[in-house]
Amino acid sequence: MYNKISIKLKALFCFSLILAFLSVFFLFHTKVYAKNIDYTFKVGQNVSINSPYSKPQDNFEYILEPISKDAPLPEAKNKTYNFSLKADEEKQINIEYQKPGEYKYKLYQNKTDIKNVTQDKEVYTLFIKIIKKDGQLVKDEIMIINSSNKKVEEMNFHNIYKITSQEKAKNKKKISAVVATGIKENFILLILIILVARRLFILINNSRDKEKV
Repeated sequence: MYNKISIKLKALFCFSLILAFLSVFFLFHTKVYAKNIDYTFKVGQNVSINSPYSKPQDNFEYILEPISKDAPLPEAKNKTYNFSLKADEEKQINIEYQKPGEYKYKLYQNKTDIKNVTQDKEVYTLFIKIIKKDGQLVKDEIMIINSSNKKVEEMNFHNIYKITSQEKAKNKKKISAVVATGIKENFILLILIILVARRLFILINNSRDKEKV
């Protein structure tokens, strides 16, 4: 019986040693950071038109696509992050990083079927390097490259509307029709006002004549 107790004690001692070893191993090898780190950047869109008309308010869709493996996306999206911009609009985009690494993305416009517009075909490459320093995650390097392989500070897109002569003629006809309709409606309203005023004038005079009698 003594031997059985001795064997159990030895087994328990060995198990305790293994457990202590594993605890120490994971304590010193698990990557624990005080907090995640964010990177925020701006995407801008500018619209121009070759006519005196006001700028169209169409929406243009943009795609942020990860190139490197395990690159996180805004709002914890998968595969791609899609968003839209209207007219001269800007958008702030935020990405959260949880571990060190070199992350690469490309940003471009999705093709549209909007008429009379030439989209900006620029494709930006965004490079972000996150490192560990003193137990914290820090942004070590950030770089934006355009399609000409030049380093830039911002990501901006310029879409151009080109209204043809035929389209301009159609728009002028529409404007003329709207103006003519407005004049006609105002004229009818004026006639109605005159008739109502005349009727009131007659009623007032009749009432005065009765009072005199």
